Amino acid sequence: MSDKTKPSPPAAAIVLTLYVGTKKRGAKSKILTIVRGRFASFSVIQGIGFFRGDSEPMWLIKLATPAPLVAIETAEALQAALGQDGVGIEFAGQYYRVTKDDAASALRRLLLKRARRSPGKDGHDT
Repeated sequence: MSDKTKPSPPAAAIVLTLYVGTKKRGAKSKILTIVRGRFASFSVIQGIGFFRGDSEPMWLIKLATPAPLVAIETAEALQAALGQDGVGIEFAGQYYRVTKDDAASALRRLLLKRARRSPGKDGHDT
């Protein structure tokens, strides 16, 4: 097989975790609907979290994706749909928040910078 006919290797997956905590009824269903609309494969871990001293049900959504900007867009959608103060995103050992006033802009800049170092990668699937 010549180099011209070899399939391209898949893009490396970046692992991110979304943190969603809420006491709202129907939250799990909304979370799954939103995440399923953007990712075919993911893991959801349900537990109890503490926010400002109060416990609440929480969901950790583990994503492995070559399109990490879609994870930020997903966190934005979750924040808006659930009326959250914020949705957390863990990436490379750092914690970022998506709020209505700041959609994890520091993380977005970091991911775009990484994408520029890897030609042809903008953080979205193409």
